[in-house]
Amino acid sequence: MNPQDKHPDDWQSLRQKIIGLGEKSIRKSYYPELRQRLTDFENFHTLMNHVSDAILLFDVDSLRITDANRAACALLQQDPEEMRSLNLSQICPEILNTESQETPSVARFLSRGQETIPVEMTAQVIRREETTQGVIIARDIRERLKAEARLKKSEKRYRRFFNENLSGAYISRPDGVLLACNPAFVKMLGFETIEEVMSRNTASFYPDPTCRQEFLDALRRHKKLRHHPTTLAGKNGETVYVIENATGVFTETGDLEEIRGYMMDLTEQKHLESRLQQSSKMEAIGTLAGGIAHDFNNILMAIQGGVSLISLGTHPDHPHHGLLKQIEKQVEKAARLTAQLLGFARKGRYIIQLVDLNPLVTESIEIVSRTRKNITVSTELETNLPAIEADRSQAEQVVMNLCINAADAMPGGGQLILKTRASVETDFSHALFSVKPGRYVVLTVADTGEGMSEETLQRIFEPFYTTKSKGKGTGLGLASVYGIVESHGGTLAVASQKGVGTTFTIYFPASDKVLETAPENPQPIARGKGNILLVDDEEIIRDIGAQMLERLGYCVRLASSGTDAVRTYREEEKDISLVMLDLVMPGMSGAETFDTIKTINPSARILLCSGYSADDQAPDIISKGCAGFIQKPFSLSVLSQKIKDVLQ
Repeated sequence: MNPQDKHPDDWQSLRQKIIGLGEKSIRKSYYPELRQRLTDFENFHTLMNHVSDAILLFDVDSLRITDANRAACALLQQDPEEMRSLNLSQICPEILNTESQETPSVARFLSRGQETIPVEMTAQVIRREETTQGVIIARDIRERLKAEARLKKSEKRYRRFFNENLSGAYISRPDGVLLACNPAFVKMLGFETIEEVMSRNTASFYPDPTCRQEFLDALRRHKKLRHHPTTLAGKNGETVYVIENATGVFTETGDLEEIRGYMMDLTEQKHLESRLQQSSKMEAIGTLAGGIAHDFNNILMAIQGGVSLISLGTHPDHPHHGLLKQIEKQVEKAARLTAQLLGFARKGRYIIQLVDLNPLVTESIEIVSRTRKNITVSTELETNLPAIEADRSQAEQVVMNLCINAADAMPGGGQLILKTRASVETDFSHALFSVKPGRYVVLTVADTGEGMSEETLQRIFEPFYTTKSKGKGTGLGLASVYGIVESHGGTLAVASQKGVGTTFTIYFPASDKVLETAPENPQPIARGKGNILLVDDEEIIRDIGAQMLERLGYCVRLASSGTDAVRTYREEEKDISLVMLDLVMPGMSGAETFDTIKTINPSARILLCSGYSADDQAPDIISKGCAGFIQKPFSLSVLSQKIKDVLQ
């Protein structure tokens, strides 16, 4: 408020008195000037009372307020007359020297109710000939401070969100200059600090410049991109798979000014998908390999049976005796080949026992050292290594295959290093497939050979895949390693670099059992008596099997299917001492035939036969009271001992 607002009559009366006084006592020549000064005075008060800032006039010496505009009275909740009775220090305790307050500064005013009011204030001294007067112009900044506080809070909240976001967030210019990024972005690309990343151009993260250009073109076209997949290169060149949401900031003319992006790291997911695809592919190939091995074993059974029968009646001096022995050796070699296939397919015949890996490593390196003179072999074998529960021959095959594979990778010579250790493993993210955390025996086979490309690494465990020249490899070595390790509850990892070498790491679950060894004694051919029902859908197997059994002294009944076997057993149950039953047959399967015969006679003795192993279909049947299992191909001596054990 100002004086004329509160007392308009007094103000007008004062105005008329001044005018009248001027008309009566002042010469006529000064009257216009006086009237003009009065008009200026009115204009000044009008201006003061219509500005939004508070204006205070005060005496410099005493700091007494001499006048105040409407905004000042309203701000301080004071009447104009009351304002003139106040000292400036009562309103603004912080004011010390009005001479140095010409630039805006933040101060605090006190209202009538002692409310603290933050203001932005300018104080200035106006000097005249006879008087020195001060003026203060103050602006209420309460709302501005609240807005600034809200802005700071919002910025702090946004900054926290930006920095703690699990997505890799960044802001950049189209030319690749980074303006901001968060810690997740730094970690995603393998850097240590934000400053380190900020020194790089985002274009350098794209291994293919075409991909970046396609990203920019798409962003300019669509303004926003959702779930945009791309491949980046990290600090050390490692591949980083990401999916990105990005927003473009454009100028009024439509030019792309900024890019604001959020990236999700899919690298681990990609690796998991790759391992799953690899596992699915190996499963499919394993099924095929197992089927081939089964059929091949049936063929070998016919050959092995025939050779056993001929050898039994052939004197060592006979000219054909040597040829028969050569055939038997080739059958054994072929059987080992199918064993590799079955091992890969997880259908190999495993005789689980406690095995110490260290002697297997020692035996393998002795063979390599004798046959590869240009290779230096060294070992680091942990003493008191825990045993593993494994098929010894399969474990030997793993070690030997890895050593041969490493030696073949160093045709010009090199170093072969084998290590064993026991450790508690929890992280298998680097392995081909995950297993449970726990205590493992770890075998490492490293070479300084040619190394492998990424494309080769993706295929090395496929059966029949080989990079060796024709006649120097079957492509089953690493495939069998894969199958054997997986079927023993372990896992494996491989790391290779072209021109540097390759390292295979095998993890076998460690056993808490104490290793015990027992000598194996060869068993002679055991003859016997009784009636045996031989069940097999392959005619050649039935024919050879019957001859082998008859040579051993048994009477033989033949059945070509499960249905025939059940009918024959019903008719001759009391006369049949043993049923030799093939597991894999069309129509009524071996498992169904087994159950049906056991229904007829729960005490029936049944010996299972298969080109597969006891670990495939046999475990469930054996648990139901099966007398035993024999895997094709088998010799006459092995068959005789198995039947003897069953009929005892």
